[in-house]
Amino acid sequence: MGKGGTRFVSEAIAQRTGRRRSTYTNKELQKDMEKFLETGEHPEMGREADDYRQVGSLPEVDPRRPCVFLDVGRAGEKIGRLVIELFVDIVAVSVGHFQNICGEGVQGSLKGSRCHKLQPHFAAYFRKTRENWPVGRETKLQHVDSGCISIAVTNDEMVLSLGVARALDNTHQVIGRVVLGHEVLSTLNDVPTNQNDVPVQPIAILDCGPTNMSGTHDSFAASTPGSSSRQPQSAEEAIQQLREDTSQARDELREALEVGLSASRKRQAESEAAGRGRPSVRQRAMLDSVFPGLSDTSSSGTSDGDDQGEG
Repeated sequence: MGKGGTRFVSEAIAQRTGRRRSTYTNKELQKDMEKFLETGEHPEMGREADDYRQVGSLPEVDPRRPCVFLDVGRAGEKIGRLVIELFVDIVAVSVGHFQNICGEGVQGSLKGSRCHKLQPHFAAYFRKTRENWPVGRETKLQHVDSGCISIAVTNDEMVLSLGVARALDNTHQVIGRVVLGHEVLSTLNDVPTNQNDVPVQPIAILDCGPTNMSGTHDSFAASTPGSSSRQPQSAEEAIQQLREDTSQARDELREALEVGLSASRKRQAESEAAGRGRPSVRQRAMLDSVFPGLSDTSSSGTSDGDDQGEG
């Protein structure tokens, strides 16, 4: 290499950086073919198998992540509840849409969805209404264990893994995992199927919705402290309750303002005595627009204080 020149390195960049190569030189391809003709096994197949055996791991459990529950039934009878932790910090968009279809009364809800395909120790497939929302791809989330929840990239299927199911990594996106209810997975593995992998006894999601990590709440309202005993309200009752709450808040604010103004009357009187004048017309107008008569009360209180001082 001459001065100021660059050195040519014949070694592939991928090999120099330690990354798995996607292309090979002609010499390497010829060598692989000779190995295949000699042994009947192509080296590339061995490399693919090695990659498959390098199973990753899912993120650690985080109680700050949202959870949903799925009540699974067989022949109409509940066999157990699955509590699913959702990886909202990794696939936020897909998790958000999945939370929506786990809600009550929404179009395309998972409630009532049937398992149309069951492969014991591999996966259970549930149909879902196809909606026009994207399924974000995050390849580091893989079907590395039983209890993985994933959505098909075609957005028409939800899958529950019943074992290691790496073959689904290219067609489904993992969005969560089962944290409670693993006995349900064991039960599903024992359900008999026909030659088309259809469960002999119908498997369906009887109910679904938001919950906590312990699976003790069935709704967002129930998981809010102090609201577990609140009964459902009709639309008219909700409107009336809103009016009462608004009126109460207004009265509390007015009372707070009156207390604050009464505390400032003495300072206002001192300001007037010092020649700095009363509050501006604009300030009083703004106060009257929200609480009519409140500024008059303040002014009369100040005047009374002045009269008493003069007496």
